[in-house]
Formats: sequence, C-alpha cells, structure tokens
Amino acid sequence: MEEKDIIIKLINGKKEYFNILVDKVKKRLYVIAYSRLQNKLDAEDAVQETLFEVYKNIKKLKEYEKFNSWITTILINKCNYIYRKNKRNLNTFKEQSYLYDYNQIQSDNVICDIENKLDFFNLLNCLELEDRTLIAMFYSDEYSSKEISNILNINENTIRSKLKRARDKIKYIIERGEENE
Repeated sequence: MEEKDIIIKLINGKKEYFNILVDKVKKRLYVIAYSRLQNKLDAEDAVQETLFEVYKNIKKLKEYEKFNSWITTILINKCNYIYRKNKRNLNTFKEQSYLYDYNQIQSDNVICDIENKLDFFNLLNCLELEDRTLIAMFYSDEYSSKEISNILNINENTIRSKLKRARDKIKYIIERGEENE
C-alpha cells in the first residue's frame, strides 16, 4: 500500500493504518532527528513524540500532499524543544557528564577521524546544526530545496546557498582527511 493511500485512510479516521505509516516514515524521521540532536536516545524521543503528535492530529491535515512537510515540521519543533531542554540541563548540571555526547562537545569544524569519513552520521557530526539538518533533509529524506524552504520557512535561494556551503564543507573534510592518511 502506498504512503498516499495510508495517509488518506488515516485522515478519514481509520487509525488501524497508523502502524503501517510508522513503518514507512520512522527511518527518515530518525535520520533528521539524529542529524539535529546528535544523540540516539534524544533522536528516538523526538521521533516518538512526533509520531504521537501525528496520531493525535492527523485528522487536522486537510491535504495528504502536505503530509511530509507537516510531519517534518513537527519533528523539527520536537527536536528544537529537546535541544533547548538539554542545553538548559547542561548549563544547570555541568557535573553530570552522562548528558554529554562526544559529538555534542566537538568544536566547530573539527576534522573527524578518517575511518569515520564514509559513515553518514559521523560526517554530519563535522557540520553545524543547521548544515546537518539541511544535508539530512536533502540527501537522506530527498526533500527538494523548495520543500525544505517551505518546511523551515527560509527563502529557497538561501536554502540552495546553505546547501552548497555545507557540501563544500563536506568536500573539504573528506579531502583533508584523505591528505592525513
């Protein structure tokens, strides 16, 4: 069954199709969440909270064509909430080292180990939050720059420029890593 058909059935009140939808969307949601939060448990929480929100509010969605933008917007808002909550916790409880993830404390533009270059997530770790999100949405979830523009409410030309800069950073990281071998 196609995602479109599942979404239409859910909008029409057939909640028994929700698990099928979850199977179709959870992986791509996780990729975006992880790229933003850089923490497995937080990413899983963001996806779970997003899916709960979708379950509660699917009837409010009027056009199934807008589902991907709608669910991604919910996910990004959940990620932003978790990120802000964690940031407050880190500032308040600096001695709680379990809240620190190695990838979260890397400074900007730190060159990752060459062994991890080919791993998508480790490559994303070398980028700033906004760049990670754009690259994950564009390459992993295959959103167009126009769709990303609508979801993030940023001008499409700005999205294209930011994607180009992020790709240039990735290219630099890979080239720099290959030089160090």
